Amino acid sequence: MLHSKIDMVKNALYEITTSKYVAAHRARYGCNCSAVVLNLLGGKRYWTRVQFDCGERIKINCHCLKKV
Repeated sequence: MLHSKIDMVKNALYEITTSKYVAAHRARYGCNCSAVVLNLLGGKRYWTRVQFDCGERIKINCHCLKKV
């Protein structure tokens, strides 16, 4: 199945809807960051880069995010 590109807004808040990303982040860093992250890249994309409250940045599929 092919995903379509999603129009992402740079420096906007998004919620991670796939729990494995948040769980893996918390396990790695032992922090309690929420599922709300800052999107770092704009435009139509399949993947983007997001930043947690603690500063960690990860690459994530845009279909795993919902605009807040």
